Amino acid sequence: SDLLFFFFLMIRRPPRSTLFPYTTLFRSLIKVRENLEELKIMARIAKDLKVFGSFNSFEYLVKELVEISKQNEGWLRSQNSLFKKQTMKSAH
Repeated sequence: SDLLFFFFLMIRRPPRSTLFPYTTLFRSLIKVRENLEELKIMARIAKDLKVFGSFNSFEYLVKELVEISKQNEGWLRSQNSLFKKQTMKSAH
């Protein structure tokens, strides 16, 4: 019985408060990813509707969106690895 209790303590999830900052930031970064994808679609539609004054304006916007998306994906990967490390620490 004591051995079973000890085993349970070793495999339990960490308390929510330990993970809260990581999960909140991760969810925010996922939302940023979704918003960036929507912006890319809107930029393509605006190009088709000839809203941009020149192709250079469209090209600049697309390059900026791609760069921001890359940064966001890097932050997502970073937070994901921090989250995994934190959960591994809490499990031990």
